[in-house]
Amino acid sequence: MIDLIVRMIFKVPSLRLAIFDEVNWYNSLGLIFEDPEAMKTAATFWWEPDGWRGWAQKDNGMLYFHDIPEHSIGDILEVTNREENNEA
Repeated sequence: MIDLIVRMIFKVPSLRLAIFDEVNWYNSLGLIFEDPEAMKTAATFWWEPDGWRGWAQKDNGMLYFHDIPEHSIGDILEVTNREENNEA
């Protein structure tokens, strides 16, 4: 039964590519979170069709996820820096 569902889903090329893109994105996040050297990165931002999103690591080790779409990378940098300064 599961094989039938998987075959039906993967038959549509655009859906198959979207699923693989999502899996690759989650795998890359998992690798970043597990690697202490990569976690020295202060922030990561990415573009989605509705705007810029991202996350930033604060000095105390807490992660700040910004899931509200912003129009430009400058806007999201301003918001995350403001949030970091307010909570410090």
